[in-house]
Amino acid sequence: MGLITSDGDSGRPSNRYRYLLPHEQKQIIIRRHPAMLLGPSLKVLIGLGIAGVLSSLLKFSGDMLLAVRLAWGLLLLRLAWKTINWSVNYYIVTADRMLVISGVLARDVVMIPFAQLISIDYERSQLGRIIGYGSFILDVDDQVMPTWQINFLPYPEQLYLEIFSIVRPYLPGEASST
Repeated sequence: MGLITSDGDSGRPSNRYRYLLPHEQKQIIIRRHPAMLLGPSLKVLIGLGIAGVLSSLLKFSGDMLLAVRLAWGLLLLRLAWKTINWSVNYYIVTADRMLVISGVLARDVVMIPFAQLISIDYERSQLGRIIGYGSFILDVDDQVMPTWQINFLPYPEQLYLEIFSIVRPYLPGEASST
């Protein structure tokens, strides 16, 4: 996890940057904050506690005990899947656009061109302030999806300032004030 900024592409691994155009250089690459795994992790722990209490206090038959353990196993598999998804999802910011790359089995690549960007804001919840993540809200001049919210971004203040410095010439009213 972390924020990586670069002006060059020296030694860039082809699998991570294969979605960039030949003339593009990454400016920022970021993975979501691991806090997005807190909810599924908490569900696994609560499920384990419930399974432990049910299996020790109540006299279940073998089939019922197996069902309780399988239910907990499904929660554990869900956490494993979310962790794998987290590990392969990332954002790349170039001088002209942001790429949202996600998916384990089927890769999704979504592009947000800065030329269509109307505004960029960020917000932080109380938990986000404590743990260190925030959300970006991008207003885009697009009829299909006019607002993008990107949650669980680490280092939100630093990331906001760096992205804003890249995006500023594209924002309405900002190009003339530079």
